[in-house]
This record gives sequence, C-alpha cells and structure tokens, in this order.
Amino acid sequence: RDIHEMMILLLDKLTKEWRQLNHISAESNTLSPYDRLFCGCLSSVMKSTCSSFQCERKEPFHVLSVEVLNHATLEESLKSFTCVEEMTGTNQIVTLNNQKEDGTLQTRIHQLPPILFIQLKR
Repeated sequence: RDIHEMMILLLDKLTKEWRQLNHISAESNTLSPYDRLFCGCLSSVMKSTCSSFQCERKEPFHVLSVEVLNHATLEESLKSFTCVEEMTGTNQIVTLNNQKEDGTLQTRIHQLPPILFIQLKR
C-alpha cells in the first residue's frame, strides 16, 4: 500500500471511532473533526461545445493527487490538474438527454481544507 491509501484508511478508521464514541450514525451529515481539518471539495464542470448543456458535480477529497512528470514546479502541476480537457470522439460528454456531444471537462478546487495533503504522482 502507498501512503495515500494508508492515510485514507487512517482517517476513515478515526472517523468511525469518533462517530461510535459520540453516538453519531454514519448517515448523519455531522462532520468529524478529521473531515473539518482534512476534507476539501473538488468541482468537475462539463460543458458542451454544441449546445447550452453544462453540468457541475462536487465531490469531497482528502488528498489532492497531481502529476509531477514533465512539470518543473508544483504550480505547473496544479495548473495541469485544473486545465480544461477537450472531450471529443470516443470521449464525448453525455448530456441529460443521453446525447453524446463534444465538450470540455475541467476540475476545479472548490474549497481547500485547512490542512492540505498533496500526493505527487510520477
């Protein structure tokens, strides 16, 4: 296992223990102290280049994994992580009408956690 997996397992275990000690169900929206410290939010935005279709999905993250290969600095890696991707050919986006269309996909950092872990991927 790598350090990323170990950290996720540790945070998950700590959160479960904290919920049990405080009698909080897993379905509760109450954030653990660990989530308040280490959990941020990513936003994935899909846009069609053929119509007005746009979709945004937000998801939590505990570790930001960025590619370092061919990037001289962390700033370059982060720019690459958030760059707009062209979605064409076999990679087209699917609209709400189940239509495939050319479009773009961009991952944005919606909210940073107070303590940010960055995994540098080779």
